Amino acid sequence: MAWLLVQLKLRLVGNALRASTGAQVAFILSTLLALVIAVGVFYLLAMLPGGIAAADLTTVICRS
Repeated sequence: MAWLLVQLKLRLVGNALRASTGAQVAFILSTLLALVIAVGVFYLLAMLPGGIAAADLTTVICRS
C-alpha cells in the first residue's frame, strides 16, 4: 500500500515538473537549499564538543 502511494506521489511530482519551468526552478532551488541546510546542521553537530553529546543530540533530533 505504501509503495503505491510513493509511486503516485512520484508521478505527480514528475508531471508537475514537466508542466512548467517555474516548477522546475522551484524544485531545484528547494533541493539545493535542503542540501545546504543538511550539510550545515551536520557540520554544527560535528563541531559540538564531546563526541557522546553530539551523538545523543543527533539521535534526539532524528527521532523527533
